[in-house]
Amino acid sequence: MSPRNTEAAAAMMLLLAGVAAPTPAATQEVFSAASETGDMTTAHIAGPKRNSGWWEFTDVAQNGDTLSKTHLCVGEKSEAVYSAFDQISGSMCTSKRFEKTTKGYSYTTVCGVPGMTPTTTKGTIAGDIATAYVMDEVKDISVNGARSRRTAKLISAACPAGYRDGDESTMGGALKASVLSGR
Repeated sequence: MSPRNTEAAAAMMLLLAGVAAPTPAATQEVFSAASETGDMTTAHIAGPKRNSGWWEFTDVAQNGDTLSKTHLCVGEKSEAVYSAFDQISGSMCTSKRFEKTTKGYSYTTVCGVPGMTPTTTKGTIAGDIATAYVMDEVKDISVNGARSRRTAKLISAACPAGYRDGDESTMGGALKASVLSGR
């Protein structure tokens, strides 16, 4: 090969190398936490923030019936230690993993009571976590998996009288507790 052809070949190789160079894959946004003891009370997953105010969470059965409703007064203090991701599956978990998808988030949790077989839950979150979202999940507690849906929505920018940041209400207001206790 002549020197001129060698230079042209080298220039062509550099040009092709630049065009064909691998591009780095998009960084996948992942949020996770793990606990060897199964106590996730102090493990915090700082996911997307919910707007402050009075939130309503409705658990819906596969047939569409409402199973339960819970209300939570969300504010800066509670969001700093009890995010939407922390709230999913509760505090008795050995691991929780949330991954950003094109439609929202997918998640896997492994939770249960010490001494018993843990339950693995796989789910998706769709919507705007700041104002309203839907969680669909399948728990591995039956042959076909127990399917459930939970809706979450901000119903008022202010919490009702007597409720402060972190206060949670269940059973139609009969039970009241703070998610900030022990955190």
